[in-house]
Amino acid sequence: MLSTHQSGKQAEGKGNMKTELVGNNPEQRNWKGMAIALLVILAVCGFVILAVVLLSPEETTTVYAKILLDDVVNEKWKTGLAADTSWIGPILVWRDHYGNVMKTTSHNLPSQPLIRNQTMMDYGISSFKVSADLKYALLAFNEKKIYSASYNASYFIYNIETRSREPLVHESRDVFQFAGFGPNASQMIYVIDGDVYYKPSVAGDAIRLTRDGVYGVVINGLTDWLYEDEIFGTNVAHWFSPNGRYLAYARFDDTNVADGYVTSYTSDTSQIDPPTTPTASFYKSPKAGSTNPSVSVHVVDLESRDQVALSPPLVSREWLRMLQSVTWTRDSQYLLVTWSNRTQTLSVTQQCYPTSATCVDDVLQLRSRNNGWIPQLVCTIAVYQCKLI
Repeated sequence: MLSTHQSGKQAEGKGNMKTELVGNNPEQRNWKGMAIALLVILAVCGFVILAVVLLSPEETTTVYAKILLDDVVNEKWKTGLAADTSWIGPILVWRDHYGNVMKTTSHNLPSQPLIRNQTMMDYGISSFKVSADLKYALLAFNEKKIYSASYNASYFIYNIETRSREPLVHESRDVFQFAGFGPNASQMIYVIDGDVYYKPSVAGDAIRLTRDGVYGVVINGLTDWLYEDEIFGTNVAHWFSPNGRYLAYARFDDTNVADGYVTSYTSDTSQIDPPTTPTASFYKSPKAGSTNPSVSVHVVDLESRDQVALSPPLVSREWLRMLQSVTWTRDSQYLLVTWSNRTQTLSVTQQCYPTSATCVDDVLQLRSRNNGWIPQLVCTIAVYQCKLI
């Protein structure tokens, strides 16, 4: 009986142990702590990724646009750039990529239109020039190229305020070698048949300043082929004084210059079998060792109409007859004229007075070294002019 009683107690004890082991509730998990830990881990991973991105070297991929020959010939690369820019006093006049002629008075203010692109397209305008008072514009059309910078063209005189136009005509002729404005109000200048004409204003009468012009042979106020392509880089050979009272111009006489020619092949595409006929275009083109054009510089007082001719300098018994540059001082009191010999081993800058033929020849003199020519002659003179002015 005793054994049976002890066995019962042992069995009861084991039952109680099982009850304690199996019957107790499991502990509740700390979900809030786990969420915070997960957020911390994610934040650390984010900072690591950000650091890797910021400290890694930037990899760029260059994409090259496909360029066609037509894009180069048609100058498509200029699309979107400002074109035909010029300063009129403190005002910048330019043409935007839509074809509008704009003016900008300050970088803090928006640009304002002067001539709408629709006007330019309606009249077939290829280029423009705006007067100093911003009231008129010369609109060129039917341009016919001559050399690299020169062309013949017809012009409209466009009133910017009223948006009206009228053709520029000289004695029933409407094709000009050049037309432009001066620095005062709407004073104008144009060249036809090698002669220079001046108008005090758009509404004024034209005054003929030269009378010896011969088309393609004797040219006043514009360059010939040699000076346009090889020396000046422009067809303009006239210079208004800053106050607009004087006009300096160069005269080019190509009478004794040999002819060159260019052969052109033209055809009439309207015919079924168009013939190809070569034609020769002649122009004055001096060869090495042959006669160069004769050049002179003149100054006109636009108020009195008096003219003076400036003589080239004589240095060591050598006349310097190659004109290199002409510029005015800012006060319109003097002209700075630079000449050189043909081999460009010697150059002299004169200081000339607009009312007389008197010039000071020794303002600046340059000689080449080692029997070579003077490099960057115009740039050298330009630096000097800036110092003098």
